[in-house]
Amino acid sequence: MNVVLYTDDMMPITVLDLSRAQLDFLDRAGTMRLPIIRPLPYPFVVGELSEEVPVDTVDLWIEPLYRNGQRHWLLFTRAEFEENALLLPSTYLPGQRHQLERDRREAFGRGVLAALTRMLGNGDDE
Repeated sequence: MNVVLYTDDMMPITVLDLSRAQLDFLDRAGTMRLPIIRPLPYPFVVGELSEEVPVDTVDLWIEPLYRNGQRHWLLFTRAEFEENALLLPSTYLPGQRHQLERDRREAFGRGVLAALTRMLGNGDDE
């Protein structure tokens, strides 16, 4: 489910796609901490890093909003987590998805056309 993440002073940060289980947990607990998933540094991957790799997190809390008899969720984070919140995997709003998909199809078509043109030559060498 898409949920807009806000700062403590109601400024929208990003849109998160949270699972039903995550929303249920937030509903019961009121707060949740999400890790920021980053690529591991090269020395860690090859086994040369002896110290722990720090894991950044984002603390979230949820407040219900009742509108027209239905319950909606408002998701918040504090100022010290705002930069990390931008690193969470985000999603697009329904009104943005059509344009995004159209842009992707056009970019794919241009790429295929450019690849075919290079493969087949441009016909100028005859």
